Formats: sequence, C-alpha cells, structure tokens
Amino acid sequence: MTKLATGILAGGSSVRMGRDKAFLKLNQETFIERLSCELSKIARPVVSFASPGGTEHKDFFDYTVVYDQNQHIGPIEGIRQILKAADADYVFICAVDMPYISSFLVKYMEQFISSDYDCYVMQSAEKIQPLCAIYSKAVLPFIDELIEKKTYRLQEILNRARTKYISLELSPFNKNVVKNINFPEEYKEIVEKPVVFSVCGYKNSGKTTLIEKLILEFKARNRGVCVIKHDAHDFSLDQEGTDTKRFTDAGADISSIFSERKFFFSAEGKTDVFRMMEIMKSIKKDEKNFVLIVEGCKNSELPKIVIDTKDKIPELSNVICKVDENGRNDIPFIFSKLKEYFNVQDF
Repeated sequence: MTKLATGILAGGSSVRMGRDKAFLKLNQETFIERLSCELSKIARPVVSFASPGGTEHKDFFDYTVVYDQNQHIGPIEGIRQILKAADADYVFICAVDMPYISSFLVKYMEQFISSDYDCYVMQSAEKIQPLCAIYSKAVLPFIDELIEKKTYRLQEILNRARTKYISLELSPFNKNVVKNINFPEEYKEIVEKPVVFSVCGYKNSGKTTLIEKLILEFKARNRGVCVIKHDAHDFSLDQEGTDTKRFTDAGADISSIFSERKFFFSAEGKTDVFRMMEIMKSIKKDEKNFVLIVEGCKNSELPKIVIDTKDKIPELSNVICKVDENGRNDIPFIFSKLKEYFNVQDF
C-alpha cells in the first residue's frame, strides 16, 4: 500500500463567513479539531494557515503547521506548502470548511492510487472538488510554474497533471461528505438542524427495543419522533408483530422501513437513508421540534448509537456512544450522550 499523508487547508481570512472557519463548532468540536481527528486515523495532518495570526497555531495543535509564503493567492499556496512539508509522495488534502470529510472517504480514494495518475479528485454531477483530493508531489513543479505566471486556479493544476476523477455518485458516500460551509446562513443550517441519529448493531442486539424506549422518552418530552428502519433483505408492511408496528404502537408520528428494492409509504422503488430523511423532513416541515431515528445504516455518515454486545463491531465514524448488553438499557446515560453530542441543554 502506498504511504499516504494528509493535509488541511485552514486558510484564515474567511471573508464570506466573517470569522475564522477553522474555529467554527459542530457538535462541540471545532472544524479543525474534527478534521484533524478524522485524518489522524490515516496520518497526522499537516495544517496550512495563511499566516500565524493572533493564535499560536503550532502550540495549539501539536501538528506540523505551515504558513503561506506567497500571500493572498488562495488555496494553491496552501497546497504547495503542505506538499513540501509532507513525509509521503501522496497527500490527501481538504479544506477546513468541509466538516463531514471522514477517514472512510480517504481510504476509499486511496484505493485508486496507481502509477498512472498524479491527482485523484472527487467529482459530483454538480462540481469537481479540488479541495477534496489526493495530490502527488509530482505536481509541485506545475504549481510553482502556475504561481510564477500568477495563475492561481486549482483547475489549472488538474489540467496539467495526470488527473483521475472519482465519481461521488458511484461511490458509497452521499453528497454531504463534500459539503463545504462558506456563508453564515449555511453554518446556521447545520448547527440548527433537527436531531438525527442512527441506532446500529448486529442482528438481535436489541436495536428495536432501544428505539422503542427512546421514542417513549422523547414523546414524554413533547418531541415529535420519526423512525426509519433499514432492512438489508426484504420486509413485510406495517402488520402486527413487525418492527414498524411496534414503533407506531410506541408513539412514533411516522414509521417507515426500506430495503434496496422498495420502501414503505405504500410505494415501491429504490431509495437510501438520506432520501428517506428528506421525505420525513418534508412531511414534518411545519414542525421543527422533532427527532429522526434511523435503525441500522452503521456504515453511513450519520451520528450513531452503537450496540455492541459481543465487542466485535469495528471502528465506525461519528459514534455518539457505544453500549454493551447492560448499557443499552441505561436510557439516562444514552440521553446524556445525545445531549452532549447535539449540544442541547435538554430535549
């Protein structure tokens, strides 16, 4: 396996946001802390700031920190400094305003590395993502030449290098993984979003029973509750004895279930958890005070409560808490972790 380094473009001016985006918070973590933690699962990142500013970045982060030599020319200089400082020939580089980047995405992109290309860039139907990309040190001469010519567009690097574009739509990730936060209203949207999380674990670990208990607790707090169940196989509709019937009986305002082949709103077709969430939100659009619980989808980017009764579940991303056979019944503990994760005083 090719050794891969990582880097974060932390910038500093953040003109459109009006404050330093690196230190915006999401679920009690700053963007820079969140990304540093994720990328450290691959390799401790090199962090690029435009300038030292008023914060002692090096002392604060305990990472390799670099600063722009050529000021005010955009991210091309940050990429240059990270590549120069990195201790590997290939470096995954992302922008600090992309808080949903995960180590799983980096590992997925790493699989494409070969001797045929110098750059590996995520691309969606809407946009090429040069700030979510793996760069080889082989592009440094191109970057130096572009800076000398005062050509700072990142697309010019990709045009000159041997570039592999990786389709987001054909990957196992949803488009939120490359979402960047540029404006105050975008930041407000992600910090004020409804409480959405999944409960996951192996078969018969008690997921459905725990969700029933959580529904009762949320309803006692006058919260609306929506539930989505993922079934990897097939399912029966809302009949006596089924999980969706149990959710309904427990008080869920909306219960649903889906597989790869069909989903239950008395409709058939292919879907995924994120489309189901959008349907739920559109149905409950006039009620902001609701909770959305997903059963399953442990490999998604959703925040998750993990029931691990056999201590065999591998490391997952965005874990709110992990509970064992006894902990799955400790609802006060689980609620305390939910409040901590979603940064709320009470539900």
